[in-house]
Amino acid sequence: MKIKQKSLKKTVWIPTIIIAAVFAGVLLTYFVLSKDGNFASPSKTSDKSIPADEQQGDIENTTNTPDKTTSPNSDQPAENEIDESSGKRLIPVVASVNVDGSQIYIRGGVNTPETDGTCYAELIGPNSQKIRKDTTLLPSVSTTDCKTIIIPTSELSAGKWSFTLNFTSNSAKGGSSADTFVIN
Repeated sequence: MKIKQKSLKKTVWIPTIIIAAVFAGVLLTYFVLSKDGNFASPSKTSDKSIPADEQQGDIENTTNTPDKTTSPNSDQPAENEIDESSGKRLIPVVASVNVDGSQIYIRGGVNTPETDGTCYAELIGPNSQKIRKDTTLLPSVSTTDCKTIIIPTSELSAGKWSFTLNFTSNSAKGGSSADTFVIN
């Protein structure tokens, strides 16, 4: 009895042809959808479509607008106000509080790089008690954090407390919005 052998040629060629057709379709679609049919990356194309007077300038300081022209980036940080009585820049301070069992954590800082100065929290208690807790700065390249202020709850009487986190230096000052926490 003879055994018929199946042809391997058909079983190998059919998937190969299908894969090649899909690959060719993807390349054709990419070619058709590209603006000029050129596969060059956008960074290597010339600036011939941009007028010569707009090609000059700092590339990082320009943005592409919907009409595909280039315009300068006009976003600028807000100027700090000056306190007339002290001549210091007024800077915003951000702060948060976390009451964790037996300790209170007050954190915050300023969104400007400051190399000198101090941070301090001013707390006002339920019986108009006033407490001040000083801390040091943790400066970085673009911001300045206040080292976390840790206060044992045993130092504070029970009730509702409010606090502000403040920053002061030779050239700047600021304070956070008042925030509250409760000691049970």
